[in-house]
Amino acid sequence: MSYVILFEAIPNPGREEDYLALATPLNELLPQQPGFLGIDRARSIMTEGKLLSISHWESEAAIDAWFAHPRHREAQTRGKQGIFKSMRITRLQVLSSRDVTTED
Repeated sequence: MSYVILFEAIPNPGREEDYLALATPLNELLPQQPGFLGIDRARSIMTEGKLLSISHWESEAAIDAWFAHPRHREAQTRGKQGIFKSMRITRLQVLSSRDVTTED
């Protein structure tokens, strides 16, 4: 069983680069975190300005440890203090997953 964190955020006007500058050093820390499996980032095609981060984890304990990491907590605080107009964090349990490979 694995878990996914879906982070959705809309930066305040002119603050998208601040978010990316905040996220970059955290990206370097993530591979060192026990239970971390991977991360992807994207932009919403439905909501202008919305940024998405989808991270994959082995366990809820691994997620809790990451959320408690001092540098991650600092980044969360900075985001709430003005970088983001709105944000939502959703924790999902993966019930099933399957890789599909297609051939030409």
